[in-house]
Amino acid sequence: MSLPVLSGDLRAVPLPDILLLLNNNGKTGSLLCSRAGVTKILEWEKGDVVFARSTAPGDRLGAFLLARNLVSPEQLQQADPMVGSQERLGKALVRLGFLTPSALWDGVRGQVTEIIYSLFHWQDGSFEFREGAPPREKIALNISLMNLIMEGTRRLDEWSRVREKIQSDRVVLAPVKTLQEAVQSVRLSDFEKTVLGLVDARRTVRDIVAMAGREEFETWQALHGLLSAGLIRVQLLAFDLAGPAPAAAGAPPGKSR
Repeated sequence: MSLPVLSGDLRAVPLPDILLLLNNNGKTGSLLCSRAGVTKILEWEKGDVVFARSTAPGDRLGAFLLARNLVSPEQLQQADPMVGSQERLGKALVRLGFLTPSALWDGVRGQVTEIIYSLFHWQDGSFEFREGAPPREKIALNISLMNLIMEGTRRLDEWSRVREKIQSDRVVLAPVKTLQEAVQSVRLSDFEKTVLGLVDARRTVRDIVAMAGREEFETWQALHGLLSAGLIRVQLLAFDLAGPAPAAAGAPPGKSR
């Protein structure tokens, strides 16, 4: 196996930054993320994620299908003796008539995307990327990397996570893409479109929160997603603005951790 060409600590390098770097450079190979005895691997081809694997039992295909009532425990039990080096669980379920090929395809796609989304909740761990040949197993996710990042960040529900990239409400943010450009490549909610429209390289986060018309956490979460997807960037920290000092890094009033 080749030596890692990129490695580090997920506490120091946010996952979206790693994903965008591999995407922008058109990389092919494997991204391994590990912590607490669990390893999750994202397979890449020419800058796109084409498959994902995990050692966590809850990420297995059977667990995914069972949790969504796509198969029953009895059906999994019947398929289990057929699973081996020559037969995968999905194919066994299809052969037994418990899943259609189309349902299996959708199930594997869902399993892969959920493994990707689960990594957004990791607050620590290590990562390494190894270049290599395209994987033999691949699946068309039908979702762009920026959409994966946006959805992954939407699932974050902790102040500590959404404040990772924006440390102060005095930060001035600037658009990287116009709203018209962004909606052509990323699926944004109506509120995310509103927030993106408020980013103009002059307003601070505090200004945007005041104008957005939603709870503070929702606006910060939307800004975090837009920043993670590369649709906006940090312009400057406006130290000289009038008003109270920036909030501490903990949870602001009115929002529990």
